[in-house]
Amino acid sequence: MSVYPAVLASLVLVLAPSQDDEPKPRPDSSLASAPVEAPEAVEGGKEIGGLYRSGPIYLAAQPDPETLTRLTKDGVTVVINLRPPEEMESVPFDEPALVKSLGVDYVSIPIGRPPYAPRLEAVEQLREALASHEGKALIHCSHAIRASRLWSAHLVKDRGLTREQVDAFTQITTGGPARVELFLGDEPEAP
Repeated sequence: MSVYPAVLASLVLVLAPSQDDEPKPRPDSSLASAPVEAPEAVEGGKEIGGLYRSGPIYLAAQPDPETLTRLTKDGVTVVINLRPPEEMESVPFDEPALVKSLGVDYVSIPIGRPPYAPRLEAVEQLREALASHEGKALIHCSHAIRASRLWSAHLVKDRGLTREQVDAFTQITTGGPARVELFLGDEPEAP
């Protein structure tokens, strides 16, 4: 029996407000402090190889122009691309130009083979990108694996989730563990 469903259920219970709680204004309305929710598959995501939503954060494989257009209409204000330049050469459209033409910010945080290996700096760059935006964000790579892992490392380092909790997240998005140690090393979890 897998421990992940139980961990995920406990996370939802811990993070979900009770019905008796009155809504309280958040002092920080940026994406860096947005509510954390268990990821769910998004309709139409199979066509691009995977698309998931965790609250206002979308995690995706390489989006096509139609998906980018649809997500910006749904409120995405920033696209964060984790693919290194050599991977982007195979994409049959100019993603940065398309995103900018849609009125959305575009951030590149390349993660892949050296010199773009997973690193703590990438987690910090993600936090900065999320902190400077409101609305929704799309974080993508080629198959949603690096996107899920970087998002998980951010949740551990900056949001206080445990490695066990983010492993439950990535079981949904990638079918495997979060492997946050690739980004965080042996750094302890946030208090």
